[in-house]
Amino acid sequence: MVNRVLLSRRDVVVGGVSTLLMLGAKRGGAMPTKWDSIEQVNHRFPVNDSKVYSDYLEHYRILLPKDCQHFGGFIDTGEHRIFTQSFLGPVPKGNILLLHGYLDHSGLWGNWISELLIDGWNVCTIDLPGHGLSDGRRGHIDDFSIYQKMLDDILPYFVNDDLPLSMIGHSTGAAIIAEAVLRGVAISKSIFIAPLLKIRLGNLIGASTAILPSWLSISPGVYPRTTNPEFFEMRKADPLRAGKISMGWLKAAAQWRKRIQSKKSDASSVLLLQGDKDTVVDAKYNMVGYNQIFPHLEIQTFVNGRHHLLNDAEQIRRPVRDRIINFLNA
Repeated sequence: MVNRVLLSRRDVVVGGVSTLLMLGAKRGGAMPTKWDSIEQVNHRFPVNDSKVYSDYLEHYRILLPKDCQHFGGFIDTGEHRIFTQSFLGPVPKGNILLLHGYLDHSGLWGNWISELLIDGWNVCTIDLPGHGLSDGRRGHIDDFSIYQKMLDDILPYFVNDDLPLSMIGHSTGAAIIAEAVLRGVAISKSIFIAPLLKIRLGNLIGASTAILPSWLSISPGVYPRTTNPEFFEMRKADPLRAGKISMGWLKAAAQWRKRIQSKKSDASSVLLLQGDKDTVVDAKYNMVGYNQIFPHLEIQTFVNGRHHLLNDAEQIRRPVRDRIINFLNA
């Protein structure tokens, strides 16, 4: 499934302290001293016994079955060095690529990586440019087409002709998958979780981006609420979270929205899951908008579900989990 990848980060401790990993590192700028020795290699590096990865897995509560192989490291796309991970089961039913949302990173998929492995899938994750352990200006992108180029550069590492490739994306990750489907990327099944299209308070944001420079980054001020207090506190203190919103990213998202809404796909294996208490995206507008782009789209809403639907309280997360597993196995 993964032809070449990756490397270990033995010189970095990914433990439970706020000094973890690459905070504020910018593409082209100086990185923390502990990262200076990291370079790409062209083969898989097993990290099951690495203290670094053990701490990373423990910190983000990624529980691996005993027969699972775990590989991690970087792929150089030319523009960015992208952190990727692969979790391989003994007899997989297929490959699933997970794409996280804005300001997040793949570690927040922790319990879902475990769920999918237990259900018999290989799982691959990517930290988007400017997020998590990937390099790039934190939370910034000049144009959403860069996400598509990243996907094209990385997919050959994950594609195996003998196994179908499905994708699950949250928010911005879902937007990236939606455009990939429209471009004709071979995806068996696509699942959009609280997908990005129109952001809540979009008119106010549009006015702000019209007058503020792209290089400016601002604090969000508040964190999206969740029905899971433990996840809420963990995310607030997460050392890998990109902490500020980039005006450049907001402008790129607005341009992407105009581009994507003029298109249409006849893809049939597409599912959208949305919480009805989402305060980040305009859920009603987005469900209509995505249904226009994907006329065969299946949509399901979840009462009291918030934006981080995958990490809501158990009484919400469990039905979400069941819907995803059933859709993948159908």
